[in-house]
Amino acid sequence: VSHGDEDHISGIRELLEEGLIGNLVLTKASAENEKCKALAAIACQKGTKVWYISEGDSYSSGKWSFACLYPRNSLPAGTEENDTSMVLSVSCPGAAFLFTGDVTENAERAVVINCGDALGVSGKITVLKCAHHGSRYSSSETFLYAARPDLTVISCGKYNSYGHPSAEAMQRIAASGSSMLFTMDGGAVTVESSGKVRTYKHYSGSNIGG
Repeated sequence: VSHGDEDHISGIRELLEEGLIGNLVLTKASAENEKCKALAAIACQKGTKVWYISEGDSYSSGKWSFACLYPRNSLPAGTEENDTSMVLSVSCPGAAFLFTGDVTENAERAVVINCGDALGVSGKITVLKCAHHGSRYSSSETFLYAARPDLTVISCGKYNSYGHPSAEAMQRIAASGSSMLFTMDGGAVTVESSGKVRTYKHYSGSNIGG
């Protein structure tokens, strides 16, 4: 779970209540967040294991590796809710994925400074889940230069009231050399470990970057 915003946890809450999740992973920094505490409580009631991770923690399962790049155990008082989001690196042979929650450029900077060497395979991300739905306050040039994603997936609703994705963020992503997919156009995006990409509306069968 990236952080406690309702649009990031509502579906997870329903799955927990149905007893369909084996492990719930939260950040140590979110341990006192009321919504995250409520999720953990439901998990305990349903027999779901609850794990708390922070920057530097990692886990492997078969050919897959998971590493938390942000946040640390605790954050300064007054840290914006979006900048409490988990940044998670997931990799398998030949591919690396980066999930960023709703972090802003402030947290992106911390990731680059503290974990720049761990951003991806040889410093290159195969798929980046765009931070904060394409907000103009995220996807900074510094972060994109460090990650160098082949494909950036932007999750946003059509005609949303926030104006996501912003023109500024899309320009920076395009300038980084990354291609883009938008859930508002094709629906849910699925990327196979082989590099094949499909969306809810159609299956392209193409490789990333192809």
